[in-house]
Amino acid sequence: MDLPLVINPDDYLETEFGREFTPERNRQAWQLAYARLRHELSQAAKGTHVYVVMGVQGAGKSRWVAENLERLGHGAIVFDAALPARRHREELLSIAREYAVPVIGILVSAPLELALSRNAQRNADKKVPEDALKSVFSMLEPPSEDEGFVWVQTIEQQAPLPTTLQTDRMTLVAPDVALAEKLADALNASYALHRRFLVWSKPHWTREDTQESLQRAAKDFDAPVGEKRYFLLSRDEPQALVGCIGLLPLADEIHSYEVGYWGNQAHAGHGLMREALTALVSQLSGHTLRLTTSSANISSQRLAEATGFEWVETLQGARRCEYFGVRDTLVYRRTAR
Repeated sequence: MDLPLVINPDDYLETEFGREFTPERNRQAWQLAYARLRHELSQAAKGTHVYVVMGVQGAGKSRWVAENLERLGHGAIVFDAALPARRHREELLSIAREYAVPVIGILVSAPLELALSRNAQRNADKKVPEDALKSVFSMLEPPSEDEGFVWVQTIEQQAPLPTTLQTDRMTLVAPDVALAEKLADALNASYALHRRFLVWSKPHWTREDTQESLQRAAKDFDAPVGEKRYFLLSRDEPQALVGCIGLLPLADEIHSYEVGYWGNQAHAGHGLMREALTALVSQLSGHTLRLTTSSANISSQRLAEATGFEWVETLQGARRCEYFGVRDTLVYRRTAR
């Protein structure tokens, strides 16, 4: 099967010694890329179409092209370049109009932090200066059909969730059955606190109970719609499990999570949950986070506000528990940044 042709101006910067960039070489590279596009369109067969894959450097454009090349079809020509603003796309769209070839716009979108991180991992000759990358990011304008595209799509890129995370006093880890004994100890030590607000709490957890729970949690962590639970381990000796934070993907909003947490009562009052939650949400700047708590749970409300969540709604009489009776549910939100 013939794969689609991919035109990328950066390819014209390549030399036997790697990619060499100067303003003059860059201008020539774009001229050569547009000349190649004209040549291909001038002899294109019926049914040819152009995909313009655009976005800030480090967003994942070339990766998206490589992963989707076969399904785009042999009649496709792919133009892979930043082209952040409408004015940057005018020449390409003008060339396509000359040959009456339809153009599809694909914006590969990523948070600035992710683009910078990926760019920093590139080989030195392919690394974009940070100021230049930030400038391109600031110019981003989503493509629209009124520019001349027959169809547009935005592909959202997000950094994968970490499996471990270090803070000054803790390590956050993904579920592991090896934690079964520590988890049982933490839950059994905290029943008096948990029974007030957590419907799943119970007076006693056996090691077998927590092994089963951790096995399910490990499967969920790798599942796209499963809850991602992080267990908080103290960094001192003997190491203790001091709490848990869960991220449940929300079905009604892309790249968003419902946040839940519980703490080990034996380690309460030392700011450990605040430290852990602050560290975790800082890794999720591209995600919208939601958190709910009881109107009776003052500590949880303070924690939400201290870690950047804002109260957005009160659900009157939405929860009932044996300890407090009927209470309101407070809804907090931390928007993607």
